[in-house]
Amino acid sequence: MNLANNGNEGHAHIYVNDVKYRQYSPYFHLSNNLLKKGENEIKVTLNANDHGHLMANGMPLTYEIELMADGKYKMKKGHKHKKDHEDKEH
Repeated sequence: MNLANNGNEGHAHIYVNDVKYRQYSPYFHLSNNLLKKGENEIKVTLNANDHGHLMANGMPLTYEIELMADGKYKMKKGHKHKKDHEDKEH
């Protein structure tokens, strides 16, 4: 982190309801005190040492879900894949 970029190094940024958590270890415990009742938005981005997005095929490595209180989840509405990304906003 905060070093020169290297294609084999980086870290994750985890957003829980728009609150950012930097993740430097292989595990992140999503505890109940981070979640609100009902739906929660969870987003994970993979980032280079300079905190810029790691990319694959021209797209940032990002995944977004809606997590329900009962533990079920679904892809976040509006999440676009590469073929849709050129014409629609993310």
